[in-house]
Amino acid sequence: MAFLCIIHDLANAQSGTSYINANYFIGNYEGYKMKETIEGKLFPIGLQKIKNVSDHRAWRYGVTMFKQQMSGDYALTESTDNIREEYKIYKVFSPSFQFGQEYQLHLEEHTMFYGGLEIASGIMHNSYDQYSREYNGNQHVSSRLTADGFFWNTHASAQAFLGFRFHVGAMLLGFESGLVNRYTAVLGSDAHVTELWKPQQRLVLGYIQGYNHSATKNYGCRY
Repeated sequence: MAFLCIIHDLANAQSGTSYINANYFIGNYEGYKMKETIEGKLFPIGLQKIKNVSDHRAWRYGVTMFKQQMSGDYALTESTDNIREEYKIYKVFSPSFQFGQEYQLHLEEHTMFYGGLEIASGIMHNSYDQYSREYNGNQHVSSRLTADGFFWNTHASAQAFLGFRFHVGAMLLGFESGLVNRYTAVLGSDAHVTELWKPQQRLVLGYIQGYNHSATKNYGCRY
């Protein structure tokens, strides 16, 4: 899987150079399932802009979609013959707006290593399903959908990342890896999920628009 970058060089000097990226995140993007919790995932495709503000520092702006599933609002009813448990499964699908900063180390004229921190957050109105499970003693008897509705949810995350970019002429290759801490919550409910130090990677394949060989030679790697 790849992280596709389309880069536009706004100036010969590195300060002021901008990158416009179409992201493809590595990982299994799974659908909603009949289970109470699935791991949070970024939608494989997103958009990102990186703008250098100095020779070795750049701001990062991006947006993608975030997906999560969680359960909450459990209620237990016991009788002589059986136990009835009701709960809700919340299906989160929300935009994730990203903002960060990266610091760059240029090696020779074609290679750059970089690292930094990126934060993200989003809020959305999604749907939930309410289920009922019945047990006869220790034996599970039945499960059924009893209601549905809508809810507001929010999420926030912070990611530390390291990566490199390498270019041959106008072609750009690279790789980025990070660790993400994320918190997702349903507003007005006890449902929430905390994920710590989750790995996230992306490969880089790009084309440099307006590539200027002489500028790269004079100033070092721009990317």
